Amino acid sequence: LFLTYVKKDKKGFAEELYMSIKQVKHMIESGMYIGWHGSEHNRMGKLSIDDQEKEIIQAIDFFKEIGSQNQNLIISYPYGNFNNSLIKKLKRNNFDMGLTVKVGIALLNKKNAFELPRLDTNDFPTQINAHPNNWVNKATK
Repeated sequence: LFLTYVKKDKKGFAEELYMSIKQVKHMIESGMYIGWHGSEHNRMGKLSIDDQEKEIIQAIDFFKEIGSQNQNLIISYPYGNFNNSLIKKLKRNNFDMGLTVKVGIALLNKKNAFELPRLDTNDFPTQINAHPNNWVNKATK
């Protein structure tokens, strides 16, 4: 199916679809924050404790490689999947918070910092002249 519909080699397609290290570094230099979403997009809560540790170490190494700060580290859990052992490992490795796939406005406190709800881009109006929806109204109060 890939060759039928995309008609490109996988490497060329990936280079076009994903950002390069150079592009990521440029975003950081321009003031963008880069968080983490897993090295291989695994369901983090289903990984062994050792594999969770490997994923976290890979993330920290990647942050160093791209010149990102090693403070205020945030994970957005792939598929919203996490567990208590992952949260403990994230805390031990200086992560500050985790974003779930629960839809809502996050109220930050230390108790829930690794189980924060979030709004996805799909939760906002898509047309420039659209009226604000309930989420926009709640977020701007």
